[in-house]
This record gives sequence, structure tokens and C-alpha cells, in this order.
Amino acid sequence: LHSKLHLPEELDILLVVALGKPAEKVMIDEVSDPDDMEYWRDEDDVHHVPKRSLDDLIIGS
Repeated sequence: LHSKLHLPEELDILLVVALGKPAEKVMIDEVSDPDDMEYWRDEDDVHHVPKRSLDDLIIGS
């Protein structure tokens, strides 16, 4: 990355942010069945991605 950006080697790259336009529409869905974590597409070609809730991930909440 230093050479692509023509940066001096004494500079450290601490963070890289990627910017761009998404190639598809993605919808985050809360998991209703923990045994079914498959991604799927609907009739409008929207990509659905199941995610567990924060309460399900934190032990003791």
C-alpha cells in the first residue's frame, strides 16, 4: 500500500477504509431458528443474511 500511495516508509498505515457502492442489496435478518443460519435470496434478488441477536450472544444477559 505504501508504494501504491507513494508514501514514505517511515509512515505507518494504521487504518484503511474501503469506500464503494454495493453490488447488491443485502438485508440483515434476526435469526428465528438457531439451527437455520443459511443465507437466501428472495424473488426481488435481495440477499438475506441471518444474524443472532446481541442478547443471544452475551452470556448472562
